[in-house]
Amino acid sequence: MTGSKLLLGVFTVCLACNNQQAPAVNNDTVAVEKATSNPQAEGNGVDQEMMKRIDSTVGAIKNRVYATRTAYFLPNGINDTLKTMLSFEDDTALRMQYSTFEDGGAAVGTNDLYFDKVFGVIKETQSANGAFYECITFDGRYISFRRSIQDGSFKKLDVPVGAVDGLTGILLRMAHDLKQLYPDIKFDIPEISLKGDTRLKTIAAIPLYETPDTNAHKIRLLKDRSIVGFIRTNDTIGSFGNKQWIWYFVKSSTDSGWIVGHPDFVQELTDENAED
Repeated sequence: MTGSKLLLGVFTVCLACNNQQAPAVNNDTVAVEKATSNPQAEGNGVDQEMMKRIDSTVGAIKNRVYATRTAYFLPNGINDTLKTMLSFEDDTALRMQYSTFEDGGAAVGTNDLYFDKVFGVIKETQSANGAFYECITFDGRYISFRRSIQDGSFKKLDVPVGAVDGLTGILLRMAHDLKQLYPDIKFDIPEISLKGDTRLKTIAAIPLYETPDTNAHKIRLLKDRSIVGFIRTNDTIGSFGNKQWIWYFVKSSTDSGWIVGHPDFVQELTDENAED
């Protein structure tokens, strides 16, 4: 299998962070119901002008010089190290470059995330034919398009309606995971509750909590190899098994709750790990 993925491990930088049936109703249950009953706009009305503005925003950030920092995630089980470099101004993130890897573990290059108070979070991937953009706006739209390297033209990419929630979840989860490396920097990331189409697989037995707090009521223990849907994050840090990570709000077929999202406990479900 080809493609690239983030392989995230334990931090090298200090994180300054500071029934058995789910309850019938709580704030998070309501959030899931709202996300399910009110589907996001699917990028309708994305025109050439919008694509040009997003591309121009990315270009303006690239062409200026900002303060930078570098931080790393330590190697995970197959010895990949994720390097990041953050460009920022006035303690506000603008651009993060991060290393990428093939599924087999070989480094393949870098991608870029941009954080903008108007457009939200933008991912840029360069290829031989141009640039591929994904953008999640503050009103919940997922926008994807390509800019041709030959003539600079823009082409909106048609994304099936059923794929939007999953793609949005992948990008937002990535942005929040990377944000942990720079706890004193402000990031402009849309806060969206999703339906749970981004599927995650537990690779250890982990507790599911009612709220993002290890002292909270424990709904149950998610078994190893459980499949859950990703809804959103809470950027406070949770600790389990001597590992620290931000909290994920997830849902299974029977209940929903919060887990510590460390990649030693939970990873994105892919074709590669679906059958093990």
